[in-house]
Amino acid sequence: KVIQEFEGTFRGAGFDVIKVIWGGKFNELIEADHDGKLIEALEMTPDGDCQRLHAKADGAVIRKDIFEKHGLLDRVAHWSDDELLQAFQVPGGHDHTKIFAAFK
Repeated sequence: KVIQEFEGTFRGAGFDVIKVIWGGKFNELIEADHDGKLIEALEMTPDGDCQRLHAKADGAVIRKDIFEKHGLLDRVAHWSDDELLQAFQVPGGHDHTKIFAAFK
């Protein structure tokens, strides 16, 4: 994954590195992921697929390509496509609250 490559490059150059991958709206899903299947599905999704999903900006496509593909539709059944899109479009690196918390 690109994130690990960047982390290694910056750590090797002497920088302190924090990784804030998913934004605050995803916390609800991640905290309810007691079996680890959601984290596994997210980690298995190639960077290029995440970029494609961001570019398409369609919650229904995100629901199908990540959650349905991995049998996790029940995890986002309570979210509309717009809510899912909003959560997906704000990664951790753009969530000021999560970045501030990572520095504590």
